Amino acid sequence: MMPPCTQKCRLKCSTKISENDRNKIFGDYWSLKDLQRQRDFLLASMVEIKPKYRYIKENSTRNRSHNNAFYFEISKEKIQICKRFFKTTLGINDRPIRTALQKRTMFSGQMITEDQRGKHGKHAKIDDKIKDGVRAHINSIPRIPSHYCRAGSSREYIEGGNHWQTCIEIM
Repeated sequence: MMPPCTQKCRLKCSTKISENDRNKIFGDYWSLKDLQRQRDFLLASMVEIKPKYRYIKENSTRNRSHNNAFYFEISKEKIQICKRFFKTTLGINDRPIRTALQKRTMFSGQMITEDQRGKHGKHAKIDDKIKDGVRAHINSIPRIPSHYCRAGSSREYIEGGNHWQTCIEIM
């Protein structure tokens, strides 16, 4: 967790939420441990708002029609906070927020699509003959047990000595 927003904050977030509450929110967020649930938490803590005024530059690629307001729920009361306070309390940067917003489905406001990492089915397969050949080569290297703690360890080490000289001469 990082320091909260400054006293110049328009919403006066530091006066609304105590340090103990911030620690609890931080702990609750990181105890979720599941990326999907953390994204759901982020979306549940944000509300889309339409600004009263919008100044758009010509040729701008940032053509959003809304902003987001951030809230923490304390004692069943939603308290609006600034984005900086939100990020520093959760110990995150802009990226998880952007990702959660991008993955939100169009069907419902708070649900997001399932994480698709590692589910493309194009995993490279290595032939079992190649794997067996690598294992056989590793097992062909002479090994000795640990010198210092033979009784308490099953580790083996490559034997030093003249063997490597013969291997180099053969190659």
